[in-house]
Amino acid sequence: MKNYLYILYALFFVSFLASCSQSSKECRIHGVMQDKSRDGKTIYLVPMENATKDNVDSTIIKDGKFEFVTQKNIMAIVRVELKCRYGLQDLLVVTEPGDLNVKIGAESSAEGTHQNDILQEWKQRTEEHTKEYIQARNSIKSILLTGDSTLAEKVKSQADSANVAYKNYSRELADKIGSGPLYDFLDKRFPKDNKK
Repeated sequence: MKNYLYILYALFFVSFLASCSQSSKECRIHGVMQDKSRDGKTIYLVPMENATKDNVDSTIIKDGKFEFVTQKNIMAIVRVELKCRYGLQDLLVVTEPGDLNVKIGAESSAEGTHQNDILQEWKQRTEEHTKEYIQARNSIKSILLTGDSTLAEKVKSQADSANVAYKNYSRELADKIGSGPLYDFLDKRFPKDNKK
């Protein structure tokens, strides 16, 4: 009888350890929608590269919430089904181990894991840069219509400098990360040999 109890305790202990190591490799995405208008609709977790019907995960939105659990450590996009996507921003995430809190809305965001916190910072900087760059390009067009090519060249030079600064920021961020899916993502877009 004693041996039976020891075996039972040992099995319990081994299964406990296995479940702990399993959950430590899981990415748990806890999602909240901006409202409940898309309840009953499908939301997807789509690998950023090589997506197929076999490796895309999906779930149903209920009470304005959704959950994903995965052991893949990749860059992925959280997106609502196509016919319900209007007004929502897709969200790029890293499915690294840990709990990731996601908000899907007009301005989607993620927080809770190291790489996703960095990715959110980079996303905000990218959106600001893009907005400023578009404004500068539109200003250049307007200035050129007035015939002031000197001022247009000055604004273009400032926009180009801001673009170089943004690219350098992105490259330095990749170097700071060092490895992993977010590093690979940034390294591919901002290679070391293009840093100025």
